[in-house]
Amino acid sequence: MVGVIAVGLVLILLVIALLVYFWYITIPAIILIVVIYILRNRKPRIKKTSSCWEAVPKQETSYDNSDSYKQGSNETRIAIMLKRFNLSEYEARLVFGERWDNILCKKNMRNEELAHTVLDIQTKIMFVPDYREKVIHIIDELIQIIDSVIKDNPKTAKKYLKKQLGTYEEIYIQNWEFFKVYKKTIIEVNPGNELDKIESFNILELPETATIAQIKASFRRLAKKWHPDKNKTGTKTKAEQMFIKINRAYETILENSYWFTSPVHTVAKI
Repeated sequence: MVGVIAVGLVLILLVIALLVYFWYITIPAIILIVVIYILRNRKPRIKKTSSCWEAVPKQETSYDNSDSYKQGSNETRIAIMLKRFNLSEYEARLVFGERWDNILCKKNMRNEELAHTVLDIQTKIMFVPDYREKVIHIIDELIQIIDSVIKDNPKTAKKYLKKQLGTYEEIYIQNWEFFKVYKKTIIEVNPGNELDKIESFNILELPETATIAQIKASFRRLAKKWHPDKNKTGTKTKAEQMFIKINRAYETILENSYWFTSPVHTVAKI
């Protein structure tokens, strides 16, 4: 035991002697050993490339307006949009046309071009039979897409409809609500406009001297009251018939009033 202690003391004295008399060799050697140890044991650097961060495992990307969506590549954004809209690439091409990938790779979910494109599709599935027939197998997905984009872009949607339809915006919206339930417009269910002006005012519970503000207010109130979605019991058939009559009455008054000039059917030409 004494021998071990003696050897230890000798080694300590030897190290001290080396540090004192040969410091110009031992100190640089110690520094070099420390640097090598640090370099060998440090974590690898994360290198940024043009498209992603290397050495970072891929994570599932969320959609909507997250930073990952905005900063991702076109391919990533397209994949996110396809997942959100529940469409395959084939279905996306069917719905949006040959430029479908350019439309879906927008950096912002509230992109105005995307909103306008989806609003055009809303009009086409309601009023262009050939287009509707082409996408009828995914009509429910399209309805969800349209409602989602309208919800994300309320100002753009309002401005778009106002510009395209003017006063007939309300009838268009009512046709859309009806279409979501029956996959047909009110015009298709009841193609004939058999109401006269007097009967139309009676249906809207108004006198013929009613102002435009009163006509709009009564139309909104009655359309809400008789909407098929709010009458799902035994009165649903009656509600549907009343809903159609209310819309027809409103349209008849508009077409026979000096305030308005173009019928709602012109939306099919958008």
